[in-house]
Amino acid sequence: MYMNTPVNRALLLIAAHCLFQLGFANASEAVADGTFVRSFLDTHCISCHGEKKSKGDVTLHKLSTASKAATDLSLWKKVFEQLESGEMPPEESKQPTSVGRQQALIWIKNTLKAGGSSVDEFRVLASAHGNWVDHDALFSGKAFGESGTPGRVWRLTPGGYSSIIIRLSKEWGLGLDNPRSINGLSIRVPWALARKWDFQDYSAALRLTEPELDHHLNNCIQIAESMVPRIAKGGGPLKKVQALLSAGKTATSEQVEAAVIEMFDYVLHLQLEPAELRKYSQALTADLQSREATKAVTRFVVQVLHHPEMLFRVEKPVGRATRSLMSPHQLARSIAFGLTDSEPDPALWQAAAEGKLTSGAGVQGQVERILNDPQIPKPRILRFFQEYFGYHLAEGVSKERVTLETKLGNKATNLDQFPSEHFTYDTDRLVEWVLASDKQVLRTLITTQKTFFLTKYSDDMDRTEARLEFEKKRDAEIAARDNKPFDPDAPKYKLRREEPGHNVWPTWLQIYGFVTEKDKWHKESSKGIAPPPSNVGLDFETWYKNKGGPFDAPPGQRMGILTQPSWLVSMSSNFDNHAIHRGRWIRERMLGGRVPEVPITVNAMLPEEPHNGLRERMRVTREEYCWKCHKSMDPLGLVFEQYDHVGRYREKEIVMDKEKTEAEKKRNPGALDVMKLVPFDTTGTITDSGDPKLDGPVNGPFEFIKKLAESERVEQVFVRHVFRYFLGRNETLADGPVLVAAHKAYRDSGGSFKALVASLLTSDAFLYRTAPVLAKNSP
Repeated sequence: MYMNTPVNRALLLIAAHCLFQLGFANASEAVADGTFVRSFLDTHCISCHGEKKSKGDVTLHKLSTASKAATDLSLWKKVFEQLESGEMPPEESKQPTSVGRQQALIWIKNTLKAGGSSVDEFRVLASAHGNWVDHDALFSGKAFGESGTPGRVWRLTPGGYSSIIIRLSKEWGLGLDNPRSINGLSIRVPWALARKWDFQDYSAALRLTEPELDHHLNNCIQIAESMVPRIAKGGGPLKKVQALLSAGKTATSEQVEAAVIEMFDYVLHLQLEPAELRKYSQALTADLQSREATKAVTRFVVQVLHHPEMLFRVEKPVGRATRSLMSPHQLARSIAFGLTDSEPDPALWQAAAEGKLTSGAGVQGQVERILNDPQIPKPRILRFFQEYFGYHLAEGVSKERVTLETKLGNKATNLDQFPSEHFTYDTDRLVEWVLASDKQVLRTLITTQKTFFLTKYSDDMDRTEARLEFEKKRDAEIAARDNKPFDPDAPKYKLRREEPGHNVWPTWLQIYGFVTEKDKWHKESSKGIAPPPSNVGLDFETWYKNKGGPFDAPPGQRMGILTQPSWLVSMSSNFDNHAIHRGRWIRERMLGGRVPEVPITVNAMLPEEPHNGLRERMRVTREEYCWKCHKSMDPLGLVFEQYDHVGRYREKEIVMDKEKTEAEKKRNPGALDVMKLVPFDTTGTITDSGDPKLDGPVNGPFEFIKKLAESERVEQVFVRHVFRYFLGRNETLADGPVLVAAHKAYRDSGGSFKALVASLLTSDAFLYRTAPVLAKNSP
């Protein structure tokens, strides 16, 4: 009943977006043929993958350019992936020209499609491929064309989508944002942003499915059916729509048009183009003639709510321009959804209406207003740091019981509880604390020796106190109204300041390295391995008074986010440290390097040797075929072996005592593994960073982190990631001057994150949209 042109319009926008994003090749490039590609393989590939030599068991000398056999298509797909990533040909081999590589890729892609084999066109647009653009060229100061973002539709985040619905629900008393408040009706966002290694909210990740659109349509119906009867009763801002409901079949064309204008302005602050206004008005007029007025207007409200701007940030050049500033309406939405995860506030809409968003200076005023107003929630800023550092992934890492219960000599260690969401919460508070001063943000985040501890529990207690204060005030008002006595000191208004659960408190003390006189039993009992005696004390009263921190971390044990339990747990497995993940994160997020995906021919598993330390088990990655990739990760990740997989500082590694365990299990098959302490090695090496000052050996995590903190390149790579997050796309060479200016703004302001974001959100890359030129043979 409600599936109408707005659905088709949304789907057309999605298709247009795909075409825009895929137009990455130069339209003037000649199309390669099979003869060219065969010659390309013979020149650049056969020496390593031919009849005489077959590295990785891959041979290409017999690969036919005419074959559509499944085995050949599978091999062509491998060739495509290696050429696209730049991993092949290897550095020491003769390299093809960029044009030649691109021609070969287009031919292989088209051949795969013709054979029914898919290629993920969006893969190169993902944030994981952002480092493919040469770093030195980006920061050279040379302009490679005009910066601007291709016209696109960028799906709203769950917060952005729900912000519009929550406003309507509150203004009309619909209760749809609370499933228990009105007839069991509720609104749910049709999609979610799953935690993952890359940034979650990326414009190229737009892939609305039919079930998601159907879910959204059901939401629209619920809202419209709840809202229209309230409009009919009056008392709201939609006077012209109310008049239309009263007029019904007698409504004039002027009344219909006025109601359409009013509804779109009210819901989306959108002024329709004349053709769209005429189309909606004609459809509503026809419905009013054939249906009862309430049903006709309900259908119309569903259509308004199903407009693409309920689902997307629609960003395009104005009119038929090939490059232009976005319209004030689009800029207002992009600023708001980019910073606040909500629709624009009244001040931003007013600025758009008054023509104050027609220049970079006008946009800068609004961006700085929002950034500097502590009353405006800006969850996307905290989310950037969660996703950049990846510490929010800790919540998805479960620590298997066997890894938390071991036996060392005659002592057992038992981490009774491991609610890892507390780790994320603690690091969130650390980030917010650093952002509050807004000075040398990156350096402080990775070098500070301050830490927060069980802040989620602390905040829960704060909410309990607030609840008791509310109840005390409410009961006092009721007593005064009824002229009854009131005792503000009654026991029911007193907070029982209990320590965290008997399992959680010592567990967290152990992980963070804090020991107190009150918890001296923790060191002396058989339930724990005594932390080093240098640990500082932390008693419950001190912790509660400071609401979880910040505290000075135990001396010599922590330095910034990279030694926080949240980051360490995120970069580990259920059973062990994951030095490869830790090294990959450093390589990509701090050094701006590239790490190829694991080849499908490689069994990426370490040997099951619980009696050996991690570095020894990782010997398999030093085999020739593996080391060409692992050399860029392993020496960086193994530096953090000072910490175990649950984030505990340690001075030796715990491994299984093979002989004693076997003897123990002979006597008692259900016995715990017997463990022993062995030395570990935290030395590492930085190679191929692009910065000679960085390259070289490092000894331990602190020396490593200090070296990173002092590097200008690391700071520039950080700027690149901020660009990706807030622009929702990968940087291009044309964005080089934008990145240079943003880095300068950050440095000149003493490391202000606000200054960095303001520079990016007032740059041409953010303000301007272009109509891209599609490449030949683009789908």
